[in-house]
Amino acid sequence: MFNGRYELKEKLGAGGMGVVWLAHDLTEKTDVALKFLHASLCEGEDYRARFLQEARAASQLRHEHIIDVIDFDRDTVAGAPLAYMVMEQLEGEDLAATLEQDGPLRWTRVLAIGKQICRALIAAHDQNIVHCDIKPANCFRISRGDTADFIKVLDFGVASFACKRTGRCSPDPAPEGASDASGSRRKSGPRLGTPGYMAAELLSGGSYDHRVDIYALG
Repeated sequence: MFNGRYELKEKLGAGGMGVVWLAHDLTEKTDVALKFLHASLCEGEDYRARFLQEARAASQLRHEHIIDVIDFDRDTVAGAPLAYMVMEQLEGEDLAATLEQDGPLRWTRVLAIGKQICRALIAAHDQNIVHCDIKPANCFRISRGDTADFIKVLDFGVASFACKRTGRCSPDPAPEGASDASGSRRKSGPRLGTPGYMAAELLSGGSYDHRVDIYALG
């Protein structure tokens, strides 16, 4: 049991940042996905802040093509810090798995999938949220209604919040004590993300805007 409400049923997967469990919500009587930040990372405030930023960004976006984040918080268990988020449970596969199994896809199918991802990005950009890591593995395919290619955009773990006035995002600050090759103090750190899908302004560490998501989708 977790938090007196969620009954953990089985581990669904783990990544560099956290682990995801299938859980049963005893209050709502439904299954959910419960994501915990790795205990080793909970000690670092930067990692906890980024994890909770992911949850905050996704929870603001109530859209049919974006995964629903139901709840998120930080807590202390047995004296150790803990960060978690509760998401809707999805049955299906990500587009990376689909491409490996079925690709290359017919252009009509690509168009239908791409339009759904575009709708998700429009909703995010309207809220000044830039995903920054659009790629097949972060687009999940489920069956809904009469379509087997209903898309949910996942993982806002490296998302940025754009300035409402300028629409631009500032570079991430450099880690404490970081220096460049000349020994000078670096002003910004490398962007987290997937290099093969990152626009040049993300790779260079400069400011950027919502168009980096359009580039990645292309």
